[in-house]
Amino acid sequence: GLSLLEMTNCRFNNGSYFNTYCNSNLTSCQFNTSVRPLGGNISYTDCDVYGDPLAIATLTLYNGYNCTITIDGAVYTWNNGLLTDAENNVIVWSGSSFQNSLNRISDDNATILFANDIEGDVTIVQKPDAHVTIDGNGKNFSGHITVDGKSATYLTAGLTIKDLNFMAESISADACVNLGESGDNNTRYTCNVTLENCTFDVPGAVGVKSYTGGDKNLTIKNCTATSNAHSLV
Repeated sequence: GLSLLEMTNCRFNNGSYFNTYCNSNLTSCQFNTSVRPLGGNISYTDCDVYGDPLAIATLTLYNGYNCTITIDGAVYTWNNGLLTDAENNVIVWSGSSFQNSLNRISDDNATILFANDIEGDVTIVQKPDAHVTIDGNGKNFSGHITVDGKSATYLTAGLTIKDLNFMAESISADACVNLGESGDNNTRYTCNVTLENCTFDVPGAVGVKSYTGGDKNLTIKNCTATSNAHSLV
């Protein structure tokens, strides 16, 4: 069978997947569709996906096979359903990939990095001895984040949300970051939640709200609620 596929100056349009079954070297190609590695690693050189090199990695879909993606020398890895960069940041690009990554991460000090603007609601379940960092990378998030403290007061748990712009016409909750879930005492007692350099720009919405009380060590630094928002906290 074919062990290496090399393609140059090719254009892949919407409407179908580009499936690869072997190691592939792609040079000066333009992608307006998703890539599915069904075996083998992929190297992109001088390729373009909507002008964003990182988008190539996020369009290289996970299909149960682990693979390495090299983009102009930068290395990304699909491993057990998580897309990571060379610094072991978990890359997310959609609401579903965001929630999927939150469900799958096992590293005690995992960092989730936004590749682009994201829409969708997610829930973060706190665990003992696990600190998760969500790095918005200056991107926009249209939705709300619920922090589930499991009603357990995990004093060794932690969550940092930084450099993220909460921006939407409206969201399905009255706060962008929900500490606990309204009416559910099983989600209370979140611990060590920190927000840094975030902007809340959702009409009528609160930036951060404790729904059940009992939260420990909430820190808010350099965050802004715009005139559209109801309030910061």
